[in-house]
Amino acid sequence: MDGNVIFHLSRNAALAALVAAVLLVKDYHIAVADDCDSAKTTKDIVDCQDAQFKKATQALSNLQQQLSRVLTTKQRKALEKAHSAWLSYREEHCNSAAFLYEGGTMETVISVTCFAELTKERVKQLHSTFEPWLRLPKPGAK
Repeated sequence: MDGNVIFHLSRNAALAALVAAVLLVKDYHIAVADDCDSAKTTKDIVDCQDAQFKKATQALSNLQQQLSRVLTTKQRKALEKAHSAWLSYREEHCNSAAFLYEGGTMETVISVTCFAELTKERVKQLHSTFEPWLRLPKPGAK
């Protein structure tokens, strides 16, 4: 292989990695700006995003409890299967995003931000999908 071709391929690979990193950091800043405007240090950002993740996890749990009261057994089992697949996806996706920064301070920031944002998105998805069922009266209510 010609040395110029190797340099050209390496340069293109480096440019692609740089563009990907810029996009991830841009997305990270957008996610932080949504909920964690006052966080300035890495620790503050991680703490804030962790609090957002816990809040979203609680909202997801509450929503699942609401749905379990109004869905049929068959519907509940289908939702549980989908939720299990979603949990696996969230874990693998966020781990792969954080892995890009392995060993650096951004690794934890990207990981916790990813978990928080995907969990918030899941709550929105479930609300959107199951909105008619959420308006049903609870069994035994008059």
